[in-house]
Amino acid sequence: MKSPIHSFHLLKWPLALVGSLALGSPAAFANRTEKFAAADADSSGSLTLAEFGNALGGHPKEKQVIKKFHRADSDNDGLVTLEEWLAFKQAGEIENENEEENTARFEAADDDRSGSLTLAEFTTTVGHGHPPEEVILKKFTRADANDDDLVSLQEFLAYKQDHQEDEIEDDIEHDVNRFNGADTDDDGFLTYDEFKPTVPGKRPEIRVRERFLLADANNDDLVSLEEWLAFKNDEDETDDETFRKFDLADTDANDELTLDEFADVFPPGMLMETVIKKFNNKDDNEDGVLTRDEWNPGGGDGNDDDDNEDA
Repeated sequence: MKSPIHSFHLLKWPLALVGSLALGSPAAFANRTEKFAAADADSSGSLTLAEFGNALGGHPKEKQVIKKFHRADSDNDGLVTLEEWLAFKQAGEIENENEEENTARFEAADDDRSGSLTLAEFTTTVGHGHPPEEVILKKFTRADANDDDLVSLQEFLAYKQDHQEDEIEDDIEHDVNRFNGADTDDDGFLTYDEFKPTVPGKRPEIRVRERFLLADANNDDLVSLEEWLAFKNDEDETDDETFRKFDLADTDANDELTLDEFADVFPPGMLMETVIKKFNNKDDNEDGVLTRDEWNPGGGDGNDDDDNEDA
């Protein structure tokens, strides 16, 4: 899992951190190196401000050149080395990719194609966990630079660029508060019973158990704050097929499912008579337990029928 601290610093794009990414593809490396060499008129191995402007190409305004130069000059010595130039170019490429991604996110949220996001539309762009309304409103107010109760694409992109660190700090603060609220005995860890109420929606017990297993990185049957933050950082990428359904339901790991274990496959609210009927249909030898073969005749990946979790 990615460390939330690592992700936080990465979004700041310090040149020292992206230096290892600076090479990019071989073609990009060659192109950027050639531009640097062509602009390095005195072959000193460093670019002055004027040379840096030539390396940028096009016709940028003087203020833009100065701003980019200071950004590239990570050691503030008044010169830009090849290493600093490569890191600067790579960071810019990544930011361009982020802008494309954020534009696509804006367009997907703009349901009425008005070119602006209402609060309701903006809410759909806040994908980290399930923040309370006051947190979403705080983000919307930050993005709405002209206070017209709408967020234009320009405002949205500026907000995502200027407030990424604030966003992450808000998300981490929210996740820490959720952890502390769930940690009812204040011991700094979440047991399964404490973890369970943090899982939103009416999910089958096996899906709650799956998320607990994903969060419990060191397999000690407890989730620490560090494990919790790492899990929440990756939660949007969680796949409901990480573990086999049979294994998640088989809580005593004896390769058999009792009726109670089988019931954990279904969402809360499923009629017990329906669960019993499904169980009996699978229990070929009528011994009151389901083996793996009865659960999934013919073998396969162990995830069995697609209708097992249907209400």
